[in-house]
Amino acid sequence: MRKISFALLSFVFAAFVFFAACSKSDDSSTPSKKENLCGKNWIMSAATTLQNGLTINIFQSLPKCFVDDILNFDINGKFIKDNNVEKCQVSESQTESGTWTFSEDEKILIITISNGANSETLKFNVIDISASTLEFTMTMQGTDGNDYVVTMTFKVK
Repeated sequence: MRKISFALLSFVFAAFVFFAACSKSDDSSTPSKKENLCGKNWIMSAATTLQNGLTINIFQSLPKCFVDDILNFDINGKFIKDNNVEKCQVSESQTESGTWTFSEDEKILIITISNGANSETLKFNVIDISASTLEFTMTMQGTDGNDYVVTMTFKVK
């Protein structure tokens, strides 16, 4: 009787391990940064900077032609910036395109915009990329000639 109980117990244990290993993956897994970023239209909703240890809201002082831009990231690494309604210059094209990628550790978002023979590469330090929020920092030169770290937040349009 002892041999049967041990054999039965071994079979039940083996069956449990087999079925647990073959069960479906957890469907509630957290999407990757890439999955959260791609296939959406992002529009700026906030912009702040630090001055003398204080957080300053600069969103309202940014040109409307800058804050109404729509950003779109394709899963295959293509990037499109749509100038939306307001353009900074009349001659500006409606869209600018390029490529995007993450640094290996996904802490830096790298965007290269191509305009004919010219291209510009921008690097943003990622703070958060969720299903509805894109937040990063970048260094920008102020009108006073000083460099400022600006935090920009985008929401899905």
